[in-house]
Amino acid sequence: IPAVAWAACEDPKSAPTGPLSYALDVSPQRDWSSIAVAAESDRGGIHVELVDRRPGTSWLPARAAELQRKWGGRVAVGKGAPAWSLMEDLDSAKVDVLPISTEEHSQACGDLYDAVMDRKLRHIGQAELNAAVAGADRRFYGDAWLWSRRNSSVDISPLVAVTLAHWVASKRQRKPGIL
Repeated sequence: IPAVAWAACEDPKSAPTGPLSYALDVSPQRDWSSIAVAAESDRGGIHVELVDRRPGTSWLPARAAELQRKWGGRVAVGKGAPAWSLMEDLDSAKVDVLPISTEEHSQACGDLYDAVMDRKLRHIGQAELNAAVAGADRRFYGDAWLWSRRNSSVDISPLVAVTLAHWVASKRQRKPGIL
């Protein structure tokens, strides 16, 4: 994502309105985990935000369950992603998970990129998310692409979580009543 385009989407006054969509991701080394939220912005477009980022993974199921109980919404998790190994723990914590296939994940990456380029995304300028965007690289999946955890220069779990949450929120906006 070009830095200028990402910076143009920064809006510290943006806030989520309506139904919330969450997503979580884990770094390949499992040293960091992230939870993101997305919803329609009160200032137009889709608001995305990093809700929590902490070392390790043990905190993730309880935190996802807490957010879901308090605010509602489903929690998207990429199938085959490092976070997918937490499915039993998420089930035990009674988290309502929305599995995201690799095909859907690649759609989510394209959707997020387009939303940034079209200035239909709002973010509040969080340092950890900004660093993930700046250090992210891509890997090809057929003719489409995904964020590459392996080739990126930083932990991109904040960006992956935001990407999945954004996709679910934008699908909801296009087709109200789904998910």
